[in-house]
Amino acid sequence: MKILLTMRFIICVFLVVILICLCKTKIVSGNVLYEEDFEDGIANGITIESGSYIISSGLNSTHGFKQPSCCNAVISLDKVQSDNVSISIDFLISGSNHGDFDTYLNVLSLNRYEITNSPGGSDTPLAVIMERPEGIELDSRLNTINAGEIHSLKINRYGSNIDVYLDDNLYMQTSNANHHGGLIKFRSWDAVTIDNIKVTSLPEPTTSVLFFIGLLLLWTNRKIC
Repeated sequence: MKILLTMRFIICVFLVVILICLCKTKIVSGNVLYEEDFEDGIANGITIESGSYIISSGLNSTHGFKQPSCCNAVISLDKVQSDNVSISIDFLISGSNHGDFDTYLNVLSLNRYEITNSPGGSDTPLAVIMERPEGIELDSRLNTINAGEIHSLKINRYGSNIDVYLDDNLYMQTSNANHHGGLIKFRSWDAVTIDNIKVTSLPEPTTSVLFFIGLLLLWTNRKIC
């Protein structure tokens, strides 16, 4: 019996470690909250707040959503909140190396986080996570993207953490809990095409870990017949 209990304990510890790793890498995911590929020729669930966007040729697909010319354009996703979500989107800066593409998280009035991607030939060739309206730089790195290239962006916002992936490679991250709730928005400058938007819920890591640890503890304390 002692050997069986020891084996159960070892298995539980192993499973908890795997669960924590899954939560940290965000392999664990939840429901799809929003998805749009523009293939029906309509931008469903999107509000154009400034500038203009049109249905155009997509990024390796029939249809996408394009800001046709300079300069500033902002769209928001209707009824999708920014907390504990994974946001993925494909984008192409087609105008020039002076364009950029931004994602806004937790937008409430002037409060938000900005994730900016600027091409290598721009005046500020950086990828940056900024906190607004304070203008605090939370993380940054030199960017390697260029105009005319298709890139995939994924942003995981879970708890107080923000992880940013470019083409499936983690390249920026930060932890900041000053802003919660609020909308998801995208801003583009100088002829940007976007496609394949998807927002998926993410379980809050601490809650998920505690829940499964509780189940595992109940399992280990069961009588062995």
